[in-house]
Amino acid sequence: MSTTLSSDPAEIRNRMSRLRKHVDSDIQKIIGTSSGLFDWKEIFQRYPQTVIGAAILAGYFLSPGRRVVQQVKLDEESLRGLVDQPAEPSPGEMLRETLVQTACSAIAGTVASGVLGLLKRNLEDWLENKSPATEEKSTETKSQRYR
Repeated sequence: MSTTLSSDPAEIRNRMSRLRKHVDSDIQKIIGTSSGLFDWKEIFQRYPQTVIGAAILAGYFLSPGRRVVQQVKLDEESLRGLVDQPAEPSPGEMLRETLVQTACSAIAGTVASGVLGLLKRNLEDWLENKSPATEEKSTETKSQRYR
C-alpha cells in the first residue's frame, strides 16, 4: 500500500489529527496494560504461591537466625576468656552486611560513571570553544557526537 504525501495544508492537518488520535489510543492501551505491573496486590492475586515462596526465602536468608547458647563454666578463668572473646556476627547479619555493601558499590559505580560522562562532555565542549577557528568546519552536531 503506497502512501503519497501531499503538500495540501488541509490534508496535512487531517493526517496529523488522525495520527494524534492513534497515538492517544496507543498511550491509553500502554497505561492500561502496565498499571498492574507494580501493584503488589494484583501480583499477589495472580501468583500467590510464588509471592509466598519468595517471602519465605527472603525471611530465611535475611533473618538473623537462631543463636546457639554455649555452655559456660562459671570459674574465674572461663569468665575472663568470655569477656576477652569478641562477639561473632550471625550468618544473617553477615549476609545483610554483604548485600548492603554490594548495593552501595553498585550505586556508587553508577553515580561515578554518570559524573565522568558529564565531565567528559563538558570538557569536550570547553575544548571545542577554546580551540582556534579552522577553515574546515565540522559538520558533526552535538546530537551526533553524543550518541
